[in-house]
Amino acid sequence: RAAIRKDGTFQLRKMIRTLYRGHVPNLLREGVFTMVYLGLYDRISRSVIESTNRPSLDTSSVIIISAFTGACAWICNYPFDTVKSVMQAAKTREGRRISVP
Repeated sequence: RAAIRKDGTFQLRKMIRTLYRGHVPNLLREGVFTMVYLGLYDRISRSVIESTNRPSLDTSSVIIISAFTGACAWICNYPFDTVKSVMQAAKTREGRRISVP
């Protein structure tokens, strides 16, 4: 609604800024989560395979490793998610961002 003027016309720049608000923090958040999750999963699964001398992991090992690495990734990702949420929820007034406490 903020991108539509009172006469019904669109403010294209404002619309684009509104759509992409928080996009960079969102990409950083996804990058951190993916790096931690896949990095830990690969390292732990290789260690388990080498220690058990099996060609692959069984289903229970995959579930346990996935749950553990997902929890670790979420813990590392939480501050980035908070920043992203605050940026996306921030209101603008006259083109200037208002900081949210």
